[in-house]
Amino acid sequence: MTASENPSGIAAEIDFRTGGNQRAFERTGFSVEESFGTWTLGTESSIVIPRSGDPVAAELSITLRPCLAGGSASEQRLKVQVNGCEVYSGKLKVATAIRLSLPAVIFAGNRNIALTFEHPDAIVPAFVTASSDTRRLGFQFERLSLRQKGHLPVPAITPTDAGRQPASPVPPKDAEVHVGKDGWLFLTGGTNEALRYYTDPDYFTDAHAQKWVDLLIARRERLAGRGIRYLHIAAPDKISVYPEMFDGDLPGFSRHPIRLLQAGLDARGQSDVLINPFDAFSASAQKETLYLKTDTHWSYYAGVMVLAMVTERLGQPRNPDLSQRMKHVYHHTWDLGAKVTPPAPEEYFWIKTAPTVERFYANDLAVNFEKNAKQGKPVLHGSVNVAFRNSDPAAIQQTVVIFGDSFMDFQDSNTTVIFAENFREVHFIWSPRIDYSYVERVGAGVVITETAERFMISIPKDDYDVVKEGVASLAFYERT
Repeated sequence: MTASENPSGIAAEIDFRTGGNQRAFERTGFSVEESFGTWTLGTESSIVIPRSGDPVAAELSITLRPCLAGGSASEQRLKVQVNGCEVYSGKLKVATAIRLSLPAVIFAGNRNIALTFEHPDAIVPAFVTASSDTRRLGFQFERLSLRQKGHLPVPAITPTDAGRQPASPVPPKDAEVHVGKDGWLFLTGGTNEALRYYTDPDYFTDAHAQKWVDLLIARRERLAGRGIRYLHIAAPDKISVYPEMFDGDLPGFSRHPIRLLQAGLDARGQSDVLINPFDAFSASAQKETLYLKTDTHWSYYAGVMVLAMVTERLGQPRNPDLSQRMKHVYHHTWDLGAKVTPPAPEEYFWIKTAPTVERFYANDLAVNFEKNAKQGKPVLHGSVNVAFRNSDPAAIQQTVVIFGDSFMDFQDSNTTVIFAENFREVHFIWSPRIDYSYVERVGAGVVITETAERFMISIPKDDYDVVKEGVASLAFYERT
């Protein structure tokens, strides 16, 4: 059934099997349809369903099965979000039909219905079984239906009267977002259970920190043996930088992950491998500009500070003058602002990339990410690969390879581009793992890894191969 066949605007029946209608809907992170359904690719997938008319309560039903490999992968985790609100989280071991009741408030203020599926345990069958399938698979979707249940009251969202302050945003029930003081929003839930870092001493322990210390030292030694400099950037979570704006108790604040990592490296005499912005951010006279109130990520100003810290450590300090850059101001509803009611947009700015910088490579995932981001559609994180060259003779004459996450976003006005404006060549791969063959093939002189503090509960294994996982191709290597 297509959107034109349902005037209520929220009903949809999607068949993912061969001959089904899934191609009538905007999708990311899905493979081609097969007789029993369509597999998800990577660790996140999404579907967009058009909506018209008044928001009403609905029932979401999904029939799917996990990709398993016996003892190597006996279950798969799945998280489902609807318009940014988490509605399901669980572990699946067999084919399952999930049925969820959705309140009308989830659909209010959204023209489309965005369904996002996170499946972090996706596996490559060829790596763990006798299969020749090299796709990274999570779940095979067979059917999905969204059916209205009847009208329920929806909170009115109206413009604020002149002279009045807008109402405080309210997170949905069981939300991942904490509404702090003065409109500051903090991620507290999610797959990594972000708040537990600050409240549960048994969540991220000294043993976890020690594993990170061992990993960073091993990376440094391996790369140093090849004449390559290595640095790791620890990206602080907002709670770490703005605890005073969190409206509640944080009994474990003194043991948040970056502090434990720094202490562990100090004890081993290896602290210079770590770029730790925490103290500089906390003491900055412009602290309020380093993160947006309604987003989880650091801002352009913070990215410039991180660049300055990295180049200082490399012995070639750069501190770009932002006063001469043209800023284009706009309003946008960021990741946390989209999770509260009413949605909380925030003013930000965009800076055009310097004309000396050319992006000479972008894989399909990067192109699709940018396309969907510009259209306000769900984006697929992970496995993005882009590369930049800078013709400015004043640029630092090094090739830098960055393995990071969304804090090092590769688009205009983001941190990877800030690096590209200051180095001769910069490669970015959206991954917590290092591919050492990639580093050698592109002739890197510097390797940088970056990890958001909330992801530190997971210790990465550097077994990445961008060719086997379809992130880049040998043809790309030949061009570089």
